[in-house]
Amino acid sequence: MNLVFLQMQLISNKKREHPGGVLWEPSDFEHHRLRQVKFYRFRMRQGDVALAGLLLARAPLLQTMSFFRGFVHNPPNWITQYVEAYHDWSTGQQSAITRRLEACNTFGARLEFRS
Repeated sequence: MNLVFLQMQLISNKKREHPGGVLWEPSDFEHHRLRQVKFYRFRMRQGDVALAGLLLARAPLLQTMSFFRGFVHNPPNWITQYVEAYHDWSTGQQSAITRRLEACNTFGARLEFRS
């Protein structure tokens, strides 16, 4: 079985953000091989949540979606390392993300929160 994992680090560029949020082209495409998604540097911005919602709604075999507050660092010698955030997700933050994504989580993927 081919398991497909998607890891992404969200980087904001305020100059590029659309004032009304992220605009998605209408699509009925489904990601049938996607099993696990990891978001690094997740900050609960409208665009971040919209992307997570899109993947939750379009990946019928998705098992886990993980949200990391920390980030991936590529030092000059190119040994990639994960840098933890200085504080964990609060219960309120976890609830807020879960509430915002509840309607999109059509297939029941597990949401995980990491520092």
